[in-house]
Amino acid sequence: MPAFTAWLLPRLLFGASLLNYVPTLTDEIDYWHEIATFSHVGFEGGYYTVEEKPAAAAFTRFGAHGPAFPMLYGVFGRLVGWQVYSGPIFNIVVVTIALVIFIGLTKPEKKRLIITILFLFSFWPLHFFLSTTMMESVNHGIAIMLAGMFYLLLYKQGQVGGKYKFLVGLFIFFASILRFTWIFLLIPFFLLSDRPKQFWQYVFSVAKAFVLAVVSFLAWRYLAAVYEANFITELINTLGQSWIKAGQLLISHSINNLEKLILFEKGYAIEVLQRYQLVAMIVVLAVAGAIGVRMRRDPANSEKRGTTGPQDEILFHFLNVGLILGVQIIFYDVFEWRDYRVMSAHLLLSVLLMIASLRYTLFVKALVASNLIFTFAFISAFKDIHADSYLYDAQNLEEFRLVTNEFLVYNSQQNPWCNTILTTTLPHQIIMVPPGIGISHLFRDPKFMTFPLKSKYLFIESAMLQENSEDFKQVRDQLKNIQLLASTA
Repeated sequence: MPAFTAWLLPRLLFGASLLNYVPTLTDEIDYWHEIATFSHVGFEGGYYTVEEKPAAAAFTRFGAHGPAFPMLYGVFGRLVGWQVYSGPIFNIVVVTIALVIFIGLTKPEKKRLIITILFLFSFWPLHFFLSTTMMESVNHGIAIMLAGMFYLLLYKQGQVGGKYKFLVGLFIFFASILRFTWIFLLIPFFLLSDRPKQFWQYVFSVAKAFVLAVVSFLAWRYLAAVYEANFITELINTLGQSWIKAGQLLISHSINNLEKLILFEKGYAIEVLQRYQLVAMIVVLAVAGAIGVRMRRDPANSEKRGTTGPQDEILFHFLNVGLILGVQIIFYDVFEWRDYRVMSAHLLLSVLLMIASLRYTLFVKALVASNLIFTFAFISAFKDIHADSYLYDAQNLEEFRLVTNEFLVYNSQQNPWCNTILTTTLPHQIIMVPPGIGISHLFRDPKFMTFPLKSKYLFIESAMLQENSEDFKQVRDQLKNIQLLASTA
């Protein structure tokens, strides 16, 4: 199914083959080129940074998202080759393998299999990102596999041993290096593995998850290039100045995000739809949990399982969806696809687990129905966001390659900064820069440049050189020195 929909959408909407794809979104351009570099030269490429601020880890020169994704796809890119269109092909393979593992673990009979297919067919985030070089498809694959793994932990506890639990825990930890939010699933993992009976045992299970979360966060901070234009960095910097100001900043940011979530007013229709679905799931779980607690207190039902679902599963969904959504609101953003990207994987995990257990079937059916109602909204968003990936000038790409490859030459014997180009713009043509040449960004106003620049090459917008302001005049004066430094780098 993933291969079919990934092939069908560009064919129907753009009259193009999946093999005509080129990355055009900012993040996927970065990812694509990082993967190309790793598949060709491993860790020996130039720097992928923001404002020339690399990771603390000297061995990795990859960007603000860390080296995990470029390494994962780059390893296989080295084995089978990495082409312009390889991202969607690799995504299809990852999601397909994940589905095979999920089916192997849950062993669905005909009814569950049909519901699973209907849900996946209408789960728009899966199809939206499948035809890109974003890491969302890998996270969707992780969600699919985790649904099968947690199904065994929840419903087949007697069939899994210590080795299986260790491997699941290890899988979650390494998944968190790719996307940090996966680390929060260690809380339900340890609770299901330990099966605590007393309060201190619950505390110990949660404490283990907390310690590993700290380790994962520190590992991510160590491996990822510095990116200061985000809320976490702003919060940490403010915290160093004043606890009160940091608290005020946190409250203000959370309220702003909460308003966007509750008012459902920002973004494409499919973004808003997912927010409705997340809120609806939390409400359903809250009602199910309340009924379950009431029934457990009733002596007549003391030996019966609550009709709305086992409390372990309700707790899992609250931690997987409710907790992650809370983290998204407090520490990240609810706009410009950011909540859509992060939360889609966790929504996918919970719904697949509901289907595997044949619980909450009414909610699942309502979710599928809402997805189908928004079919045209999905098509509209897909055309709007992905059109440039299929409707582009191939000759323009080739001309860019011919022009830039004359002087952009990778040399493994040079300082890595001499294999780096600093750019103030990120057109999709920049994927033609030779693998091994790192691409660093200057997102903020050029007047904030720190001279002398470290990068040997500078790709700058012509409009910047024509500005008449004093700030830009100073930049132009400094650029004369950059050429001299570049020639001696």
